[in-house]
Amino acid sequence: MKRDRHREIVAQRTRRSAGYRTTFARTLRQIDLALLVREMREEAALTQAELAKQVGTTQSVIARLEDAEY
Repeated sequence: MKRDRHREIVAQRTRRSAGYRTTFARTLRQIDLALLVREMREEAALTQAELAKQVGTTQSVIARLEDAEY
């Protein structure tokens, strides 16, 4: 029930507000990117620290990339 109500609220807000649509779309892209980075890293059997070393950054940067809420 809660999930259906959430979808209804999102649909209403999306119809009414261009700003909400823009923010919602950006948030979905951030989530997709975070999941993609993590999935690809795990498929390559790398730790965050190992990936960071390969791309010339720090483990904390990789952790932030994988955190959709950051």
